[in-house]
Amino acid sequence: MFGLFNVLEPRREEKHTLLVEENSEATEVLFFEQGTFCVGFELNKEPHYVIKFDGTNYINAYGCTYNFRSPWVYKTVTVCAGYSIRKKNWKNLIDQEDYEEIK
Repeated sequence: MFGLFNVLEPRREEKHTLLVEENSEATEVLFFEQGTFCVGFELNKEPHYVIKFDGTNYINAYGCTYNFRSPWVYKTVTVCAGYSIRKKNWKNLIDQEDYEEIK
């Protein structure tokens, strides 16, 4: 558990920032403690946002763990603040710790 705290990096995104594009590779896991972001999809190169998340949430954990591309588009609505973990550190953390339910 303490290995997690060693690899966290502070992260702050301004409002209306595109966080993750559709079909993009997951390069980091984002943990937001403050702010609002929305999730949606692209149809004919036009984004449609359908869900808003407020407060504490995470993005890209599944994609980083299993090497999947994101099927969704993520964009901030307000200023979002929290932490991020790079994919390399995330994979090392999972391999070092005993997370059998993930492997």
